[in-house]
Order: sequence, then structure tokens, then C-alpha cells
Amino acid sequence: MTPNRAELVDTELALFGGDQAARDKWFSDLGRRDLIQSTARVRPVLAPKTVIVLGKDWPIESLGAPSFTLDGRRKGGSSQAEEEAYRRLRALAEEFGFIFSEMAYVAGIFMAGEEAAMEDWRERLAPLVAQGKTHLEKAPTLIKSILISVGAFSEGVFSPLRLARKGTWPRLMAKLADELGLPSLDYLPRIGGGPGRPQAAVGYLSTVREFCETYSLPWNSDLWSGEESAKTITYFIDPEPKEDPAMTAEMEAIREAIFGPWTEEQLQGIIEDFENSLEIKVSFAQAA
Repeated sequence: MTPNRAELVDTELALFGGDQAARDKWFSDLGRRDLIQSTARVRPVLAPKTVIVLGKDWPIESLGAPSFTLDGRRKGGSSQAEEEAYRRLRALAEEFGFIFSEMAYVAGIFMAGEEAAMEDWRERLAPLVAQGKTHLEKAPTLIKSILISVGAFSEGVFSPLRLARKGTWPRLMAKLADELGLPSLDYLPRIGGGPGRPQAAVGYLSTVREFCETYSLPWNSDLWSGEESAKTITYFIDPEPKEDPAMTAEMEAIREAIFGPWTEEQLQGIIEDFENSLEIKVSFAQAA
């Protein structure tokens, strides 16, 4: 449910004053918090539950990645092309740990205006795919790995895909980031000897750098921006806790009295106290 912002202006101003960015973020998060709270009401921690969200926003940071996603907004042939493109992109992201546009080209995925790249794919890679795995050893290692990852040599026709709708590529990258838990990246492809417009990508910079080193590709950090690597937390546990030097003789005596072996006299006193307690309870019950 999306709240009415006009009704929340006073609350926004009281919380954040003139900080418009903070106000915008607070308001956009309201719907997500309501969704998370509604999910908690079905008590999914007590037993397995199925949660169905009708909308474009899934709180992955609280619920984890969804089991599957159905997008009913896109109809017609472009929907099928986009679904197939996502299948290929996800296979690449799972195999290599990141994805960017030039890897998509090898996998036969192109946007409007990239007809020249598509024709180049048909001339250079389509014959390789048509020849099947028997001629795969002729392909460079990277191209071979990409085509195998996306199932180019499985049964059926593997043809290039043209995604005509504006905004399709960023939407596919956002979907990959949400479902695989990868951060977003910005990539500046080289066009005509200089950097082109930023393009959406997903993954960690360290993964991209390692990829370039593995396949002897040039690495230019100026063309990339995003998270360097996944954050890790390390805990150090001392297997043999040291005794507290501040332990006094009095504290040692108290600990000995609590945890040390009881004397016969102490045991007899405990038994007598217990018997007296029983006698009091019996007397009280009879009086009642």
C-alpha cells in the first residue's frame, strides 16, 4: 500500500526539516516497511509459509530472494525475448559473478540501435554455434565459456535477441541484483576510442578485475564504479579464556561456596529447611 504523501508532509518536516533527500528516502521506504510488517503477521518463523507480493517491490534485505517472479505487464513477442534474455543473463551472472553489456553481446543479447553489433554476431559467432560442440575448440576460451553458460549448444535454435523497449537493460540488471543479491555497477564502454554513456551492470569490482586477469583482458578502473567486494565480519574467539586477575580472595570464597562440594553439615541444613517448608505448606492446606 502506497501512503498519501500529502498527509505526511508535517511528519517529514518534523523528522528531517529541509533535507529533501532524507525525506524522499523515508517516504519511499514506508511501503516496504508496511510490506515487511504484513509478512511478519503470518508468523513465517513458526512454519513454512507462501508469501505472494503483487507489485514491483520485493524486500530482499528482509525476506531474501523470491523463489520465482511472474511479470504480467509485458505482452507479445518482446516479452518472450526479454524472458529469454534474462535467462541467459542470469546464467552468466551465476557463472562469472557479474554481468555487463559486452558479455551480453557474446550471449546474443542486443538493444535497439545495436544492429551493427548484432550483424557482427551473426557473421562471427552464429556459424560457430551452428557447427555445434565439435568445433568449439576453435573459439577463444572466454567466448567458449559464455556460450556454454547460456546453453548455446543445447537443443533448439540459438538466435540473437533484440530488446527494443527503452529501459529494458536497466530493468534486467535491477532484477538480477535483487534476485541474486549482487550490487549494482556502472560501466563506461569504450566507443570510438573514448568512454561512452554509463551502462548498468551488476557484481563486485574485485570480481570484474579478477575476470579480466583470468582472461588477459585490459582492466581500467576509471571505467567502473561500484562496491569493491562483499563485506565480511570476522570473529576471534579465545579457546582458553584467561582468569580475571582482579578476582579477590572474597570472590573466590563466594564461588567456592556456590560451586564447590557441600559439607555434610550444609546438606543436613538444606534437608531441614526443605522439611520445614513442607510442614508449613501442609499446615496451610489443612487450615484452608
